[in-house]
Amino acid sequence: MKWMTSLSKFFKRRKKHEELKDKVIQVNEALQKINDGYNELVQLDIIKKKGNQRLLKNITAVAAVISVLFGYQQYLERNIESRIDNQEQILLFAVNSLESNSSAVRATGVKTLESVAFNYMLIEPKTGILSPIGNLYCWIINKREYLFLERTRAVFTDFAKNKRQNTNSEYNPVSTSLILVGLNWIEKEKQKFAKERTDPTLWFFNNADLSKANSPLKNFNNIWFSKVNFSNSMLRGCDFRNSYLEKAIFDGAILSSCRLDSANMKGTSLNSTKLNFASLNAVRGKGAIFQNSDLTNAVLDNSNFTQSNFENAILRTTSLRFCNFKSAVLREVDFMNADLEGVNFENCDLSGASFMYARNIDKIKSLKGANINNIKATKDELITLKIIQNEKN
Repeated sequence: MKWMTSLSKFFKRRKKHEELKDKVIQVNEALQKINDGYNELVQLDIIKKKGNQRLLKNITAVAAVISVLFGYQQYLERNIESRIDNQEQILLFAVNSLESNSSAVRATGVKTLESVAFNYMLIEPKTGILSPIGNLYCWIINKREYLFLERTRAVFTDFAKNKRQNTNSEYNPVSTSLILVGLNWIEKEKQKFAKERTDPTLWFFNNADLSKANSPLKNFNNIWFSKVNFSNSMLRGCDFRNSYLEKAIFDGAILSSCRLDSANMKGTSLNSTKLNFASLNAVRGKGAIFQNSDLTNAVLDNSNFTQSNFENAILRTTSLRFCNFKSAVLREVDFMNADLEGVNFENCDLSGASFMYARNIDKIKSLKGANINNIKATKDELITLKIIQNEKN
């Protein structure tokens, strides 16, 4: 797994730390040579003369400043390396936690990744002949960096894609933690680096396994969830407006009162999903699957559900105004009291569907080529449907 590369990077850093220790020793030796050279210099007759006392003082001052600066640089270098090593240890703990058999421990590992990622540290010491001067300058002006951000982001994204271990509990704490940390992470990068939620570096949830998550009332607005697995999750009241949900899986999930307006739901699977009181205005849902789902009191106005599958779905009191169901499977769908104004049922399979007391049934846009065998409707409703079908044909 990709996040295991953090282990090798930790040991590489340990080796680098040892190399830096050797360099500190070399610097000390160089300073000692400077001091020895200064002692020899003051013994020269030309320096001992009274007229050259000022030169001696200047040399003494310069040597003292150099000695102090090099000493301070060594102190900062050791201090910063110590802090970096401490963060490496914490990252190593997080990586090991992700491998645990305990869901609670794995959830803790996910949260630890976030804390390491946004630790704003003084820049890492550079190497080279003039590096001590450059390092000291950067540290004095307090130049900092998110040293672990790229690595932890890669670890988080990779771990999110791995299939969750089965749990006997109703919800999975790891999936819940991934959502919470992922949303916080996106907001932090948005604030610190002015990134948009659609930035490719923030596509944490693409192909992620977030099954059995317990995350109601979350703001997922404008986030990419391509092929994400939200099956059997509690997502009541969440905001998915303008989100990219193509081929996502919501089977068995609770999406009651969710807002999915203008979302891309092409090929999305929502088998046996609760969507009562949900808002799905202007959704692009070609090929979506809503078999056995409950959309009671939902609003699907102006949405495109061509070639979709709503078999056995409940759409009671649902608003379907100007919805396009062309070539969709709508067998055994319950349209009782649904608003059907402007709906396009062209080439749909409506066999066994119930139109009892449906509203604006006379304003259906098209039933051309639709299969309306064995539909359930009052005598007047049935006559109206057949008249519309014959007229449009």
